Amino acid sequence: MGFLFLLFAADPTGIQGALESSDSATIKYVATGQTVVLTANDCKEFAKLIEFQGEPRLAPGLPWTREIYEFRIGDLRVVLFSEVNVLFEDKLAVLRDSRLWDAIRKHIPPGGPKIVQIHDCVGRGVAVSGEFVIVGEPSRLSLFRHENDKLVHIESHQHDKLHDSLVVVAHNGFIYVASHWGDAIVVYELREGRLSERNVYEGFKQPCGLAFSSDHKHLYVVSFERGVDAFAVDQDGGLTHIQTVNHEKMELPTAIAVHPQGKAVYVVTHRNALVTFERSRKGELTFATAEVDENVSGFIKPRDRGLMFASAIAAANDTLYIAGLSGRISLWKTDSAEPVFVDMCKARTSLDGQVQFNNCALGKNGYLWLASGKGSLIWFEQSKDGLLKQTGQMAGMETARAIARGDGYLYVVGDKLWVIKE
Repeated sequence: MGFLFLLFAADPTGIQGALESSDSATIKYVATGQTVVLTANDCKEFAKLIEFQGEPRLAPGLPWTREIYEFRIGDLRVVLFSEVNVLFEDKLAVLRDSRLWDAIRKHIPPGGPKIVQIHDCVGRGVAVSGEFVIVGEPSRLSLFRHENDKLVHIESHQHDKLHDSLVVVAHNGFIYVASHWGDAIVVYELREGRLSERNVYEGFKQPCGLAFSSDHKHLYVVSFERGVDAFAVDQDGGLTHIQTVNHEKMELPTAIAVHPQGKAVYVVTHRNALVTFERSRKGELTFATAEVDENVSGFIKPRDRGLMFASAIAAANDTLYIAGLSGRISLWKTDSAEPVFVDMCKARTSLDGQVQFNNCALGKNGYLWLASGKGSLIWFEQSKDGLLKQTGQMAGMETARAIARGDGYLYVVGDKLWVIKE
C-alpha cells in the first residue's frame, strides 16, 4: 500500500488532537463491516504515527472506489482510503508514513472483495453451475471452468437465436438462455464439462427475465410484450407450458423473482411498478397486487418507494430487494400476501449521471451485490434494525450488465468478464 489519504473537513491536524485526548475510538474495515474498539493507548499510538504532508493537488476520480477504513472518535467521522486519483471539496491530509497503515492492519487485517481475473469476453448474462461459469455473449454461449483458482475458457457455441441482451440461469446440469432479440429460450445440457444443445422454445416476444421456483420444478419467463409464462421443468431439462399471465400495470417488465418459499412471483417494470402474482403448488399464477410509484413529467411524487424505472430484483427469506433509477435500492417485506415497503436508500457514488443497476445477486454475510452500467460493483448489507446500508463500491467494470455468485466468487459481465473473490 503506497499512500493513505485521510478525508477530514477544516483543519486536518485536528484528528491528532482528538486521538490524543480520547479514551476510546472505533475503527471499521469497510469491505466486511468488521469493527473493533481502540483503547486510550491505541489512540495515542495512532496519533503519534500520523504525519501530514499538506494538501496535494489531486485529479478528479472516484473517491469511494478505494475506501478502506472508517474512524469514529466521539462525533468525529474520518474516512481513510487508498486512491491517488481522487478529488474532494474538503481538505485532505496525506499519510505518507506506512507505519500507520501497519498499525491499522494489526487491529483489522485487510480483506474484502478483490478482482482476481479479467477475461476478454463481452457478456450480457452469466450463470454458475458448480465449478463452471456460463456467459451469454452476443450470438454465442461460452463455458468456463475453475482450475487451480483460475477461470479457464473451455468452449463457445454459436447460435442464430442468441442475439444481444441475454439472460442465463442454470440448474441440475441444464442451462437456460433467454434471448431478448431472438424471442426464444435455448436450453443446453452441461455434461462431462461440455455443452450440448437440447431444445429451443420460441414465441416469447422479447424475454427479459428468468426465475426458478425454490424447488426448481417450475421456470418463469417474463417478456416485454407477453407477460409471464409459467413452465413445468422435467428431469431432462425440458419445459412444458402451463399458462401465460399478464396485467395492465406490467408494461415494459425488466426482472422477475420467486419467493423463496414459492408462494409468490414478483415482476418489476420500467413503468415504476411491482406486480405480485400468487403461486399455487402446481406452479399456476394468479394476480394479487400492483404497487406503482406514479410520476408526473418524469418527476416522482412525494411517495417515492424506489420503483421508478426498476431494473433488478432479488428475493431472500421474506424480503425483496429492488434496484431502480439513480441508484435507489428499496426493501420490501413479503411475509403477507401484499409486499410492504420498509426502507429505501441511494447508492453512494461519484459516478457521473444517473446510476442504473442492471442486475443483482445475494452473497455471503447477507450482502446484496449490484452491477451498475456506469462501471461499478456496489454492495449493501441489511443492518440489525432491518434497514439497508451501503458497505462498499468497486469501480473499473465498464458497462457491467449482469452478475452471478458462485462458491466464494462473484462473476460480473459487461465489456469484460471480471472474476471477484469475496
